[in-house]
Amino acid sequence: MNAHLKALGAVALVLIVAALGWFGWNSQQPQKASPAATRGLESLPQFKVENLAGKVVSSEDYAGRVVIVNFWASWCGPCVEEIPSFVRLKETLGNDIQILAISNDNTREDIDIFLKSFPQFKGPGIEIVHDIPKDFPLTKMFGVYRLPESFVFTKSGRMIRKVVGTIDWASPDAVDFLKTLIAQEAEPAVTPGAADVGRPGEAGAESSH
Repeated sequence: MNAHLKALGAVALVLIVAALGWFGWNSQQPQKASPAATRGLESLPQFKVENLAGKVVSSEDYAGRVVIVNFWASWCGPCVEEIPSFVRLKETLGNDIQILAISNDNTREDIDIFLKSFPQFKGPGIEIVHDIPKDFPLTKMFGVYRLPESFVFTKSGRMIRKVVGTIDWASPDAVDFLKTLIAQEAEPAVTPGAADVGRPGEAGAESSH
C-alpha cells in the first residue's frame, strides 16, 4: 500500500513539474503587468553603480531601450540554469535588447570564478553589476526577495513584466513578446520611483543570502 501511494505521489510530482514548465513563460506573459506585479515598482528606478570593469552604469543608459534587469548569484542553481538562455536571447536579438545582471554573490571573486567557466555571459549588451553585500541596495530597491528574479522594462522605462523563478528567455514566446516591445515607439517617459543607490563600488560585509 505504501509503495502504491509513493508511486502515485511520484507520478503526481512529475505531472506538476511538467505543467510548471509548460506554463513557465505563458502564465507570466500579460501584455501589461498586473497590479500585483507592479506593486511598489512601476518604473525603472534611478541608480548609478559600477560594473565589473569599473565603468559607471546608470538607469539613464537604458533610456529608449528595452531592458531586462536580472537578479542572480553564482551559488543559485536555478540562476545558473537560466543564464544560457540570456546568452541565446542576446544572440537572437542583438543590440535591440539590453540585459543588466545584478549579482548577489558574497564576493567579487565568486563572480569572476563563475565567469571563467561561462565567459559568454560577459558579451556585448550584458552589464554585470555586483550589488553591495549585506546592504544589497539594488536588491532592496527592486523589492527582490528570492533568486532568480527578473524585470522587463519598456523603452519609456515602464515595468511591464516581472518574472519570479526560472524561464527560458530564448523561447519563441519570450522572443516574440520582446520583439513586440522593441517594435513599439517609446511612450512618454515614466518618472522613476526610487532614489540613487549612492557611491558605486562601496565595500560591504558578507551576504546573508
